[in-house]
Order: sequence, then C-alpha cells, then structure tokens
Amino acid sequence: MHLVPHARRAETLTHHELISEWRREIRCKNEECYVKHMEWFEVDKYRAKHVVADWAEFIERAEPYDGVDGSLRPMWKRAVGV
Repeated sequence: MHLVPHARRAETLTHHELISEWRREIRCKNEECYVKHMEWFEVDKYRAKHVVADWAEFIERAEPYDGVDGSLRPMWKRAVGV
C-alpha cells in the first residue's frame, strides 16, 4: 500500500478536477439499493485512476505543503496568488 502525503488535499484537488462529473442523488436509481449516496462521480475507472494518480504524484514531487503544519509553502502561495 502506498501512502500519499497530505492525502486529504490530494482528494480535494481530485474533486475539483472532476467537478463536472460530480453527481448527487436523493435516492439510488437501483431499486434494490436503499442507500442514499451523497456524492459520486460519473467517470470511467481509467480517468478516475489517472486523476488521482496525477494529484498524488504532484504532491509527492512538488512538495507544495509544509511537512510540519501542512500549510502551503511560500513559493506555492506566490504561484497561485494567495
């Protein structure tokens, strides 16, 4: 198992990239399922894996977050205009 540093941030970035494929349903369309799915993405497995892997690799290689408190490093703040 491979652990991604700042995994929650990688997840958030993934969600932002896939926002146009984000879906929410009140009741599952499967009549045999009684679960209320709060969110899901209508995206094929290949694209989903690719997006997650890209953001995980970005975080590992670019190290945009401080290892101590998890804040965005100054160089990255400048890069994104924060």
